[in-house]
Amino acid sequence: AQGEGFEIYCRKDTQVLVVERLPFSFKEPPEKAVVSINEVKAMAPKQQVRAVVGRVVHVSDVTETVECRGTCMETQACYIEDSGGNIKLQLWDKLIGRVVVGQTYKWSNLSTRMFGGKLYVTTTRHSEIELMDPLPGLKKEIDFHIDEGEVKISEGKITSVEVVVSRRCCRCQAWQEEFEAKAKFHRCVRCKRLQILQMYESTVSASLTLSGKAEEELMVPNTVVKRYDLYMYVIVIIIV
Repeated sequence: AQGEGFEIYCRKDTQVLVVERLPFSFKEPPEKAVVSINEVKAMAPKQQVRAVVGRVVHVSDVTETVECRGTCMETQACYIEDSGGNIKLQLWDKLIGRVVVGQTYKWSNLSTRMFGGKLYVTTTRHSEIELMDPLPGLKKEIDFHIDEGEVKISEGKITSVEVVVSRRCCRCQAWQEEFEAKAKFHRCVRCKRLQILQMYESTVSASLTLSGKAEEELMVPNTVVKRYDLYMYVIVIIIV
């Protein structure tokens, strides 16, 4: 209906009829407008970036493991550039390992963050990556250098393993706090949909106790387990 709208109250004898082909006005969703890196740098933290195109000039050799809502997640830093400058891009979870230095990509649905006084962008659960043609105005040779510090290498004997299995809704990507594996259905804590168990993705993270010169704990997120096919290896350790 046109105007500001109004409330409708239904009584026990109210009848509701289905009317087909009701005309109504609608607005097309905005296109994912591509912004430049300089425009991204001018944004405030925690702002949505619909799309940005850039050439990858650096990908970190190592990944970091962080805890997010009780689940271990893997992150990896990379840097992208266009004709106006460069910026750090933090890759999360399934997007790790999908970019190659020298290639140009279009990233959609990013978010800005601030750390140490510097703005950077990070992927979200809705982010997409698309391979693009090279950007005009960039030199063929990549001139980018960054010191990421020394990489720590741990060696020793695995003395204990703790495995945590978490499940995430395939529709809204929300982590489920309580999950009954023997049930047939489960209601998502965020989108409230009652779905069969197959609609929830299982992720496995492991905590390893390494005994070497000194005892230390290592967190192995789901992406590392899948990348190096460690799932069966971890299960064998538990059984033995």
